[in-house]
Amino acid sequence: MTRLLDWAPAPDPTLRVRRHPADLDRLVHAWRLLEAVGHAASSPVGAVLGLGSARAVVHDLEPVLDPADRTHATRLAVVRGELDTAPSRIGECRTCPWWEGVEDRDGPVEGVAAGWSCPMT
Repeated sequence: MTRLLDWAPAPDPTLRVRRHPADLDRLVHAWRLLEAVGHAASSPVGAVLGLGSARAVVHDLEPVLDPADRTHATRLAVVRGELDTAPSRIGECRTCPWWEGVEDRDGPVEGVAAGWSCPMT
């Protein structure tokens, strides 16, 4: 039996571990929050619980901290209005009424119901 605070992660050779970017984003965010309030561990690691919480995948966050910090700084600059942005199209936009004739548009989109929002967001 292990105690709640016992921490001795070990590799399981029967599993193939894959890094999922969204998991790492969440772990870095949690790490930075804990660090800001003085409760982060001495080294940047985090764990993601597996399906059914039977296993946890432990990630070393050191390689992703700097890139995540740069992304966060860019997002803050956008929110603060310090960085110019422009809309961009992705494949799902081909049939979106917001983009039809956008080059000639100087006002709201005609024929789009009020309150319509992009299904891709």
